Amino acid sequence: MSNALLELYRHHLWANLRLLDHVATLDPKLLEATATGTFGQVDATLKHIIANEEGYLMHLGSPVTEALLFHVHEFPGFPELRKRAEVTGAKLIELAGAVQAEDSLSGTFQGQPYTMPRVVPLMQAINHGTEHRAHVITVLSQQGIPPIALDAWTFWEQGMGR
Repeated sequence: MSNALLELYRHHLWANLRLLDHVATLDPKLLEATATGTFGQVDATLKHIIANEEGYLMHLGSPVTEALLFHVHEFPGFPELRKRAEVTGAKLIELAGAVQAEDSLSGTFQGQPYTMPRVVPLMQAINHGTEHRAHVITVLSQQGIPPIALDAWTFWEQGMGR
């Protein structure tokens, strides 16, 4: 894939880490906050983002070491979540650079066989992360916490895209 597309995955990793670092500085009671129309509690949403990235990597045949977040019910803590976000983000960047549009992926999901383009889980990672980061920002905004900028302009302004 093109270098331009790789920047999308670099932004994705940056946004995940920036949000995790931001929330880690807030009152821990805010981890239990939620709002109608969002995924749920802040802690559950953050874990959900990274756990699903681990799942996408498993589907792509590039599992991370012990993708346990699906099975861990409690919040694993910011250091663990950040470590996992760094690993999944780096792997997604690596795969985005290697996967070709015509590459396919086959397997079984919920007892049903499937074949799909390998790029679909890569697209889903971006869409899913963006959606749930917005949920966290919405929940925190409703708790009086000013929104953190995770947009591409801020990524660029901070020199991350260069």
